[in-house]
Amino acid sequence: MRSSLFRRWCLAILLLIVSPAHAIEKLQLLAGDWQYANISAKDSQLKLQLTANGLAVELSIATLQLAQPFGEVNNIQLHCQQARLQSGQISCAKGQVSFAHAHLGDQTVTFSLQARYEEEHYQIQVSGLSLADGTLDIQAELDGEVWQANIQSHSVTLESLESLALSMLTEDLIELAQGWQLQGELNGKLMMAGDASNISRIETDLALHQWSVSDPQSRYVTEAANARVQLKARQQAGEWRWSNIMTLHGGQAYFEPVFLDFEQSGMHWKSDGHWSPDNDRITLNIPEFDHSGTLQGSVSLHYQQQQVTSLQIRLVKAQLNNVYNTWLQPFLLGTAADSLTLDGSLSADIDYQYGQSPELSLSFSDVDIDDQQQRFSLAGLTGEFAWTGSVEPQHTALSWQQIYFYALPLGASAIDGVSTSSGFRLTQPFVLPVMDGALQIHDFSLALDQEQAVSWQFDGLLTPVSMEAVSEALGWPTLYGRLSGVIPQVRYQHQQVQVDGALMLRLFDGITVIRDLRLQDPFGALPQLSANVDITGLDLQLLTQAFDFGMISGRLDGRIHELRLAGWQAVQFDAQFATPQGDRSRRRISQQAVDNLSQIGGGASGVLSRSFLRFFEDFSYQQLGLSCRLRNSVCEMSGVADAEHGYYIVQGGGILPPWINVVGYTRRVDWPDLLERLQAVRHSSGPVIE
Repeated sequence: MRSSLFRRWCLAILLLIVSPAHAIEKLQLLAGDWQYANISAKDSQLKLQLTANGLAVELSIATLQLAQPFGEVNNIQLHCQQARLQSGQISCAKGQVSFAHAHLGDQTVTFSLQARYEEEHYQIQVSGLSLADGTLDIQAELDGEVWQANIQSHSVTLESLESLALSMLTEDLIELAQGWQLQGELNGKLMMAGDASNISRIETDLALHQWSVSDPQSRYVTEAANARVQLKARQQAGEWRWSNIMTLHGGQAYFEPVFLDFEQSGMHWKSDGHWSPDNDRITLNIPEFDHSGTLQGSVSLHYQQQQVTSLQIRLVKAQLNNVYNTWLQPFLLGTAADSLTLDGSLSADIDYQYGQSPELSLSFSDVDIDDQQQRFSLAGLTGEFAWTGSVEPQHTALSWQQIYFYALPLGASAIDGVSTSSGFRLTQPFVLPVMDGALQIHDFSLALDQEQAVSWQFDGLLTPVSMEAVSEALGWPTLYGRLSGVIPQVRYQHQQVQVDGALMLRLFDGITVIRDLRLQDPFGALPQLSANVDITGLDLQLLTQAFDFGMISGRLDGRIHELRLAGWQAVQFDAQFATPQGDRSRRRISQQAVDNLSQIGGGASGVLSRSFLRFFEDFSYQQLGLSCRLRNSVCEMSGVADAEHGYYIVQGGGILPPWINVVGYTRRVDWPDLLERLQAVRHSSGPVIE
């Protein structure tokens, strides 16, 4: 049909040209309705006229039905005043066409056309296609089955492009696109080329102005951003290869959970790569990435069969405060590291190969870390840290000027170690100054197993530390004496910290031994700790002076067995404290201490101040003690001996009077209530002596 119609039109044009001018100056051809392949027309009419400038052509079509997604075009009016008909060729240097389209609206555009139909070669240019307040210029060329299209955008709004695109998408794609919101303006060029079955080449140079986009859940949002996108992509032998330059400046973006302010810190990168759909293989190289004032670096990624097969990341002098605020903190909310202030820079090289332990090299330069909740800080971290899965050792050398743990100052120190075969070990003992003492760590080693689970172990020693200095630093009541201890082998494996042997501490001139210490899930939401603790020979005068409990002299032994903490709160223990058998020390107790012990045992406070005993400052005692068995938030209490209606917390006696007994009357007490009593005792100013 198309061939006979085309021949009829060409024959009409030929008759017009070769006939005498006075015989035929105008020719009108009514083609009516016609159809070819997926194209059909209704009410088509062709008018030809010879003019001084050549051949004038007018074509009108009431309805033109094109293949989807273009659909129906109505009221087509085409005018060309300078048409040329040569052997096998038709051209129009400048023409105009108007039409109506359901999604493009009423349009009037200019065009030029050159058709070498015998060679199946066609060229067309269209200028001024309106989209809202913007326009598109289109240039297309078809040579047999090979085609190329160039589109120039002038101030086209993204809303109009979205509306046009939705009219051309399939129902599945429309459903995916629903709820997305687009705003902004697009300028630039787009070139596409291909053949009858494929797109083989794409090139863009596009500028987005005041670009705003939002998905239905507001998880991916840009607001008034400006961007330039340059892309070159080519398909060859079933594989796509591309190169890209992207620049973002102005506006803001949120990609859950990361917020980016391009007004304050623009972004620029270059990338190239290739994609093989048949092999499900992607290679991405970003040789240049610059997030202004935050980090610079490069990335290389290989992906195949739905997994990353290799990844290389390089960072150059990343500014840690900006990196933390932008890229790290959003992922750390709810952890101990969610409120930090950092300073200094970090350079890094990360190399990952599938099935192998990653290679890591970090370089710190004058790094400071401050916890905004004042739990810890670090100043002046400098040096290199390395981790490797190979047998070739990589060395680590780190040093710092100061560490604070809460308010406890820890001095300058350094770490020297070596990494090999997915492990790390110290090459010399690590010594960390703690006030006037030091924590010494020996034989520290860390390893990753095949499932990338972490395990480590060490042993060490704490040399004597002045408790007066520790108390002052931490704002505690003054503790007297010195703290020291031996740390047996400590192991961490399967999310559990375990101490092999006994941990021994010297405090208040006594010895505290911690056995069977285990800490389960230490970095989880609910850590679980268990231990058995034995205390020998504590000096009660040093202990009570420290906590302003009221003076008690003498010695104290004790035990806390079957201790269980959940979330660092006591849920179970068997505790007993008492004067040791055979204690020959001087045993005296003050009125304030008597009153406080009475409160703990559930007795009345201030009794001494209302009796003749108020005239004595302290009293002699034979023995004292208190026990608590905690189960199900209830403490079962007892003392050193049974008393009428209760139990003795303090049993009078000794060489010289006056003697005094302190009796507890509460056998069972809710654990929270007992804690409140202890708090009341802590803040009590003592009995009033009248």
